[in-house]
Amino acid sequence: MFDPILITDQTGSVESRVKAHFRGHRMIGPSGRHHEWLAGIDPDEAYAQALSICLTIDASATHDANGETEASTVLRTEEFEPQSIVNALTYLDRRGITSTELSELHHFRRQTVQQSVRYFSKTRKISSRTNQLYAARLGLVESEVRQGGTISGAIAVAVKRFPIED
Repeated sequence: MFDPILITDQTGSVESRVKAHFRGHRMIGPSGRHHEWLAGIDPDEAYAQALSICLTIDASATHDANGETEASTVLRTEEFEPQSIVNALTYLDRRGITSTELSELHHFRRQTVQQSVRYFSKTRKISSRTNQLYAARLGLVESEVRQGGTISGAIAVAVKRFPIED
């Protein structure tokens, strides 16, 4: 089972730190190179250590192709609880988000508040990357709107910041 703990555009940095941390536990493959399989460490302890490393990653600035500074995307997946998504959806619904606007945030590109609330009300854990990105988008839109921004403006920022590959 794959249990994501972090979504980031800093994959090289995170991977290097985790690999270096576990170097003494990484198994050596037939080619003589270390690979991702670990030995000599309890799986729960390895997970806790990897999580600890990921929690030290922050959204420091990076540069895009044009040399412009932009914030890096770092999502700690433990931040996303189904109830927080339901709360964000309820708030945005009261603020007038349309199905068309919500569909811009969702990976299926067609979604209603009622469909999302029904789904996340039954969900205990958000494990898929697309649902984590949807949660991040909703959280950003909710935050921006609470701070006086418009729904459409916040959606544009969320879609750019948290891209979902088709």
